Amino acid sequence: MNIGGSQLRDVERGDDWRLDPRLPATQQAGPQLYASSDLYLGHLVRRRDPVWGTAAVAELANDDTFHYTVCGPQTATLNQMHLRRRRSGTGASQFHDGSSK
Repeated sequence: MNIGGSQLRDVERGDDWRLDPRLPATQQAGPQLYASSDLYLGHLVRRRDPVWGTAAVAELANDDTFHYTVCGPQTATLNQMHLRRRRSGTGASQFHDGSSK
């Protein structure tokens, strides 16, 4: 992941998960995987990390983080336990008790 920390932009998060139009739909897992299960959509990278550069580039990068091809299925329990820490930038590898197990 290439991160231009000095050029990070504040871009509205949104929550519009969708198939990546650059790939055939038949080669992607989409909403059907999540619709009838307890799986949660999880970003493979911290959503804000690629959101830098010009305003147009940052918006595109933000939108790209909501393709099903760059999410990992997570159990709701696991995701909710760590969600606040990841979004705050304190580290995805920290557990609720502060350890890194």
